[in-house]
Amino acid sequence: ASVNQEESTIKFVADFAEKAKALGLRVAVDNDNESVGKKIRSAELMKVPYMIIAGEKEIESGKVVPRIRRDMVVNETVDSIDVDNFLQSVANEAKSRVSKSSF
Repeated sequence: ASVNQEESTIKFVADFAEKAKALGLRVAVDNDNESVGKKIRSAELMKVPYMIIAGEKEIESGKVVPRIRRDMVVNETVDSIDVDNFLQSVANEAKSRVSKSSF
């Protein structure tokens, strides 16, 4: 979800989505002109496993703080993580789930 409609934010989110798709992940981008709170609530209702809120801080640092669906939380504190590392971690998790369910 994007924090604003700035060109740099939209580009960051689009690049993030392309990287996710390249790793075989399903991704949805919420660039609607709604409040961040509404976007978070909407994702929670849809049971989205991971949500990334992108704004200036994320663009400048190249790091994100994933919001993890409540029933999936292992640690209460989630640190910021490099975008590529986060996406690779989620891709590895998805592959692990697929291989376990194929038996």
